[in-house]
Amino acid sequence: MKKTLVALSMLAATSVANAETFTVDVDVDVTLGEILLQLTQTQAMAFPQVKVDEATQEGSYCDATDGVNTRGFNGLNANNSNSLCPGLAGARSLVEFTGVPNAVISVARTAATQDEKGMRFTVTNGGTSNRTLSADGGTTSVGLNGRVTLQDKDLVEDGIVSFTYEISAAYQ
Repeated sequence: MKKTLVALSMLAATSVANAETFTVDVDVDVTLGEILLQLTQTQAMAFPQVKVDEATQEGSYCDATDGVNTRGFNGLNANNSNSLCPGLAGARSLVEFTGVPNAVISVARTAATQDEKGMRFTVTNGGTSNRTLSADGGTTSVGLNGRVTLQDKDLVEDGIVSFTYEISAAYQ
């Protein structure tokens, strides 16, 4: 047994280790910033004509969601007392983004609460979300819904009231 251990230790002492360092080349083609992210509003947000009369209560609203306004602010069927546009439909804003296919973008839909001539404008589905551009064409569409609410009947005037909203995006 001692002879075997001595033989094994002599073998271990005589083995030689060899190491070599190799090089590999990688050709990197950077296209960052070459394809800009573009946006096109394909449908503008629009409200039907809203009506305020003696029966209309403060808090009544009209939504721009591509759907008919069937419910009043109090949850009952929409009429001239609880809605600014009973039975009418507003159009939400639709924006199409175009960029690098399969890229992930961060989309922000925002609008500050705005009060103008007794009316208040808010967005009802704002916020930030990530979207992936399609593999075939590098596009995605994003919608934004709005709401106009009667805040102060004494300040309401005939005519156009203008509000603003913003939709933006950036590559991740």
